[in-house]
Amino acid sequence: MTVGTTLVRVDADLRAGRIPVARQRLRGLVGSYPADLTVRRRLAEVYRLYGEPAEAGRWSYLDADRDPDEAAAFEARHPDPLDRMTAVAWRGPEESAPTDTARARLAELRAAASARGGPPSPLTRPA
Repeated sequence: MTVGTTLVRVDADLRAGRIPVARQRLRGLVGSYPADLTVRRRLAEVYRLYGEPAEAGRWSYLDADRDPDEAAAFEARHPDPLDRMTAVAWRGPEESAPTDTARARLAELRAAASARGGPPSPLTRPA
């Protein structure tokens, strides 16, 4: 199923009040298409419906227009930068991100995780 087809189904789920189904579809899309910022943005919108600012912040973390309070809630839930990097669920180097903002945020996150020490960053592994 394509991203577009799945997003149409997500819209139908949301209109019908099937928020958990929409969330599950979007989580699957993020897993399959981690570089698609539109899918991440839509997942953040669904978490806003749940009243989950930390999760909304997680999925909008790479957006240029992310909500600062949601980003802060996400960072508070994941204070360790390596944990935060894992939670963002990005695969591959930050250079593969589709926007300058996303590339910069991923680079900042990788730098913070590297400064902390520990295992190699998942952002440095090939996609």
